[in-house]
Amino acid sequence: MQTAILIVDVTGSTPLYVQKGDEIARQTIDRCLSLARRIADAGGGHFISSKGDDVLYRFDAPDAAFAAARRIMADAPVGGLRLHAGLCSGEVIRERDDAFGLTVIRAARLSALAQPGEILLDGETVDRLDAAARATLVRIGPVMLKGIPEPVRVHAYRAMDAVQLTEAAAVGQPLEGRAQVMVVIRSLRGEQVVREGVTVTLGRAEDCDVVMSDPWVSRRHATISVMQGVAELVDHSSAGTFLAFQDGRRLDLLRRNVTLAGSGRLSLGMPPDDPRAQALRFDVVPTD
Repeated sequence: MQTAILIVDVTGSTPLYVQKGDEIARQTIDRCLSLARRIADAGGGHFISSKGDDVLYRFDAPDAAFAAARRIMADAPVGGLRLHAGLCSGEVIRERDDAFGLTVIRAARLSALAQPGEILLDGETVDRLDAAARATLVRIGPVMLKGIPEPVRVHAYRAMDAVQLTEAAAVGQPLEGRAQVMVVIRSLRGEQVVREGVTVTLGRAEDCDVVMSDPWVSRRHATISVMQGVAELVDHSSAGTFLAFQDGRRLDLLRRNVTLAGSGRLSLGMPPDDPRAQALRFDVVPTD
């Protein structure tokens, strides 16, 4: 049967057990998941199962599932916890009180990949959403998921903060209305300028445009490009790319993209404040 599968998981449960103890942590997590279930039930979801710190729901329509997931991200977190989710559409096999199939597996993989406060959706789900819902999403791109032979088109919905608002504005703005920009990258080896239509590679391989020799850096770790007035950083690594913006915001990327704006530091494979990291300076500046 065609359906939408939503898996919602608690973020940061292990530190809560360490900080608060087993009893308080379990009570807090239970309250969080109970709220998530009430929201999903009210949104037309059909409860399937709960394992550990997650809940799995089936929805008849992707738009109802997405609406419920957004409400869960906003209203269900309690006690300092946050949630993350995966949402996929397709064929599902129902047996007794459980669901099986690649749609469920994709949803589980996306939920595991999602950051706190984030919903990751596959392309089949996004294609079935209305235009208003699609406008709230950020394209991640084709992603290889464990056990899935073909790359999956992935989009993300994130609880709106300054970073996501910047991304949404940049992605949605027509080319003729955008200020043209370039990215200036400064490292110990000098300065690299990324102009419109140019893509610069960062990594350990000697043929990268910006070479970082640290062993935790992938051969082709990340790329920075400017296309149609938007500066974008894409992480291609298994260790991640870390951003520290000048205004104090932090962002950790793993095999995903982000629109760059302003100034800050970035490092490959380690946070920029780690003494072992060789942090790069980036500045997104207007061109003449």
